[in-house]
Amino acid sequence: MEKTNNLEELLKYIDPAGLSYQEWVNVGMALKEEGYPMETWQNWSAADGERYDSGEFEDKWDSFRRHDVTGGTIVQMAKDRGWSPEPKLNVYMSGDKYSPTISWDSEYLKEPKFKEPDKWDPSKDLIRYLEAIFEPGDTIGYTMKSSRTEKGKYVPSGNGSYRHTAGELIDLLRAGEPIEKVFGSYNKAAGAWIRINPLDGGGVKDTNVANYRNILIECDNLDLNEQIEKLEKIKIPISAMVYSGSKSIHAIIPVNAGSDAEYRFQFNFIRNIMHEAGMEIDKANINPSRLSRLPGILRGEHKQFLIKTHIGMDSFQEWREWVSAKNDGLPDIVNLRDIWDNMPPLKPELIEGILRQGHKMIIASTSKAGKTFALMELAAKIAEGHKWLGHQCKQGKVLYINMELDEASFYHRFKDIYRALKMDTGNHVENIEMWNLRGKGKPLSELAPIIISRMRSKEYAAVMIDPLYKVMEGDENSNGDVARMVSNFDKIAEETGASVIYAHHFAKGTGAGKAQIDRASGAGTFARDPDAILTMTQLDWAPEIEEEKDWSAWRVESTLREFKAIQPVDMFFVWPIHVVDYDGRLEDCDFLTGENNKRTKVELMEQNNELEELISQCPEYISDDGVPCFAIRDLLDKYREKHNKPPARTTINKYVREAGYDKVKVDKKQGYWSKY
Repeated sequence: MEKTNNLEELLKYIDPAGLSYQEWVNVGMALKEEGYPMETWQNWSAADGERYDSGEFEDKWDSFRRHDVTGGTIVQMAKDRGWSPEPKLNVYMSGDKYSPTISWDSEYLKEPKFKEPDKWDPSKDLIRYLEAIFEPGDTIGYTMKSSRTEKGKYVPSGNGSYRHTAGELIDLLRAGEPIEKVFGSYNKAAGAWIRINPLDGGGVKDTNVANYRNILIECDNLDLNEQIEKLEKIKIPISAMVYSGSKSIHAIIPVNAGSDAEYRFQFNFIRNIMHEAGMEIDKANINPSRLSRLPGILRGEHKQFLIKTHIGMDSFQEWREWVSAKNDGLPDIVNLRDIWDNMPPLKPELIEGILRQGHKMIIASTSKAGKTFALMELAAKIAEGHKWLGHQCKQGKVLYINMELDEASFYHRFKDIYRALKMDTGNHVENIEMWNLRGKGKPLSELAPIIISRMRSKEYAAVMIDPLYKVMEGDENSNGDVARMVSNFDKIAEETGASVIYAHHFAKGTGAGKAQIDRASGAGTFARDPDAILTMTQLDWAPEIEEEKDWSAWRVESTLREFKAIQPVDMFFVWPIHVVDYDGRLEDCDFLTGENNKRTKVELMEQNNELEELISQCPEYISDDGVPCFAIRDLLDKYREKHNKPPARTTINKYVREAGYDKVKVDKKQGYWSKY
């Protein structure tokens, strides 16, 4: 593990006081194994006053010899305490920065919001603070003692007090007792601390938190005025806002979580929103037993004082709903009358009569049909502004994402295609850019934001992803899995303005026995999502002369969302290009299905009739996607009732798939099929 994984950041999620002795030692071993200095372990351990002993560290560090405790130990411990790998923000990049949908004004109020009080009543500050975030019967924890690290930083020392209730302390302060008599003396250079949540009286670990009421947020990447301004503008409910006496404002957020897991979830939600607002929240604040600065206390030349109480919205739930509404990323509802006389212009046609700019297209065919060659030909025709399949292409830049071919072979193939098309001179090859990801592929959900980032500001007309299965995640026969995957194509098209074009394969066989829209392998979503579906189906054609012996014949058919379906285009595949049959040699050819084509179609019709009859007798279920479906086990039972020996389950699955059904899940379980 490289230091770029920043184990020091992950340590902020791990409270040393909450670890066993062996877990604490394992952290030290892991840090040493990954090349961190002893001081990293020492500074982190200083937060545990009972265990911290500056004289023990060097001997213990030198004794570490094991190599089976690595940085992964720290990663897992941080994950168990709420950390998750970045980025977790569901935000796509726009320009050079994250683009939140909530508007954050960059102009701040001319009059500064932060000012240390000249006249100050520390006890009054402390009483107001305790009343704002605690109930009178809450047991609270606070630490007045401190120690100093080798780097000169003051840190809390020991567990402090955790036996008194807020009400007891408030009564003493109101009776006129000095803070140091009530809470204890402290080092005025260091300040003092208080735990933000009530405790059970048995300790100060996360497991001793009695109520997951409050979350602490703080940041020091902005000046104090900006911090206050953003906290107010975001409208987040704040029970108490305290100046730390240094670089940050401490805001106590009343989330009233029901469990540790919910608490950590709410913290990450807040942290993501604050990140959008430009505030980087300390990750260590995810711990519910976290210490914050105690108001009414001096810290060096500054005061730890209470700035405000009870600001922002009335409740955290109200604020979450407001943020979600503002930050849902969805467009506004449009009234037709408002645009009736001023319709927005249609997107230009990238491929005349087939595909508009910024729309999606799939090219599907059997294995080794030349799908990649066809895509590369299309890329060349767009780059040059020539016709493809007899349809004019709008000239523009193309990004071709090659995930299958060897890099050198890929480059040579493009040159071979250009030569075969007689476009190898006087061309515009600079309009084609290539990204070779063979062996480096990622699921599309991970790849899409990277594609968007790489394409930004380059004004591509199209991006081609070849082949689709290299970015597929989940089951290609599941409508839900495929729908989630292809939604990333929408994001790419929307963010870049480019058409998204990709290649996919047929199911087993030639596809000739299926409707054109259903020939692509997998779930029906493949036939419903793209704006243009082109299929290349092999024709039953035999070469007539010797020079044609390596040729194959194909028919291109279409299903189009924006246009009428084009007339089928017959063509020959003459390596390395497809040549349109303008002479009509292939117009009378049938699809290649074998010698018994007519008999097979009759048998298929009889098979489907019987299948539909038996399916109609099966109990109906509702899939996880909300569509009617049936269970394959019920269909097998119906076959068994009608035939003493039913077909094998794999054969039944084949019949069902050929009849146009797709796999679905019920209660996340497989074995169900639907036509919807």
